[in-house]
Amino acid sequence: GDVLLAFKPQVLDDVAPELNARLSSDATILSVLAGVTVRRLARILPAAGAHVRLMPNLAAAINKSAKRLFA
Repeated sequence: GDVLLAFKPQVLDDVAPELNARLSSDATILSVLAGVTVRRLARILPAAGAHVRLMPNLAAAINKSAKRLFA
């Protein structure tokens, strides 16, 4: 299943061990954590099968934006 990471990036190191223990290879990590690269996500959450960084645009606040996906 998909797992959305949407919290302060400073706490990633604290939650990663427990989260990684609950992941399986069919999990996809979707992250909106500012400044956290796909490479870092893959390193810190290796149990997931895929890692995707979502980068919402500031215009999302007025519902006028596109979202970019990077995997």
